[in-house]
Amino acid sequence: MFSGLVNIDVPQDHAFLAAVYACTKKYHLKYMLNGGNIATEGILPRSWVYDAKDYTNIKSVYKECGRNRISLSKYPHMDILHYFIYTYLKWPERVNLLNYIPYSKKEAMQVLESEYGWKYYGGKHFESIFTRFMQEVYLPKKFGFNKKRAHLSSLVVSGEMSRDDALREMEDSSGYPKEQREEDTEFILKKLDISRAEWEKILRTPNKMADDYKNNQKIMMRLRYIKRKIVRKAKDK
Repeated sequence: MFSGLVNIDVPQDHAFLAAVYACTKKYHLKYMLNGGNIATEGILPRSWVYDAKDYTNIKSVYKECGRNRISLSKYPHMDILHYFIYTYLKWPERVNLLNYIPYSKKEAMQVLESEYGWKYYGGKHFESIFTRFMQEVYLPKKFGFNKKRAHLSSLVVSGEMSRDDALREMEDSSGYPKEQREEDTEFILKKLDISRAEWEKILRTPNKMADDYKNNQKIMMRLRYIKRKIVRKAKDK
């Protein structure tokens, strides 16, 4: 949060991916199953996120903004070489299972509730207190947007809900009342040892982009460009 960047989920997302990839290597696994899908996650502006696989960016942010710094040697991570292997050589190969079926979020939730006793937690990624805080408090207050707009837009485009229903849900705050926002804010600030004064300073300081820190963005974009060229040539044949 001290970095002024949008995607403060990057450190945990990077660690998750790096740890999973490390397991695939350790156990010689050829495939990795992924829950990502076009039906519910097809829309998300690039300016609202940044690639969590950029370890150079993470190190730069940590160097400039980290407090009580300790060694990152035990932090699960992957460098640009691993990024190339995992993303473009496809080892292991990621399989998005939900893209191979007519996936309905509404029907999936009904099955989970009726057959497994699952209870809805109020919003996309609301099962994580930190991500819930980021989406509903940090981003709206500091950057002026709510990722729920993109999440609902994906459902509208996939036919899961109407545009009018999505607009009504955007205005409905019952799933995350003011009291819960305050409780989550207090919880996160306490966990991260951030004072109220520091929190207010975080909200006032200028917003930044990934380019304000060291990153591998140009290399990653170049790799994407090369991949698209190869795919096009393969299709033309």
